[in-house]
Amino acid sequence: MSRECLVLALCGCLLLSAPAARADTGPARLNAWPAGAPSPDFRLADEHGAARTMRSFRGHVTVVTFGYANCPGMCSLQLQKLAAAVHALGTERTDVRIVFVTLDPARDTPALLTHFVRSFDPTFIALRGTAAQTDEATKRFSVEYARLPGKDEHYLIAHPIEEFVFDRSGRLRLVGGSDATVDDLAHDLSGLLQGAVPRDGRRD
Repeated sequence: MSRECLVLALCGCLLLSAPAARADTGPARLNAWPAGAPSPDFRLADEHGAARTMRSFRGHVTVVTFGYANCPGMCSLQLQKLAAAVHALGTERTDVRIVFVTLDPARDTPALLTHFVRSFDPTFIALRGTAAQTDEATKRFSVEYARLPGKDEHYLIAHPIEEFVFDRSGRLRLVGGSDATVDDLAHDLSGLLQGAVPRDGRRD
């Protein structure tokens, strides 16, 4: 099976297995951001070139994730997982914002980036900055990434798969990783939407 077919198959499985959001607001399943720790921010441009910061998304529960359009599979799976989690929220989904920050501004043009993220959900938001702005944003979020050797434009970028979940006030509350499931994300997003204060999650 080709890599492309494998990615499509895995994406399909995520959608088929996505459960409905659960009504309970028990302990958070993602990692709790340390109480009192400052919430990270950024200053990046949207598809129209307008500057966006976390303040732009106040009033919504917001998930920030980092990646790039030429990622060979993991970024697509991440966005597919987030789309399934948001879909599982039902009518609550209108109060959620998913923000994808590119780590590859050299290749990810605004048009390409927007087309990429909206192929998963038309409400997803893509942000892009200069190389310096990207480095500053990743530093604030403690996201380590590196361009791997490659010929000309054919290179990969090593980076973690993470979800940074902010509450309606713009405070970072939870951080998930590649092991976070659709159910985990839907559960914790629903809890924040309902105003529940998440307690420490089950992961170290």
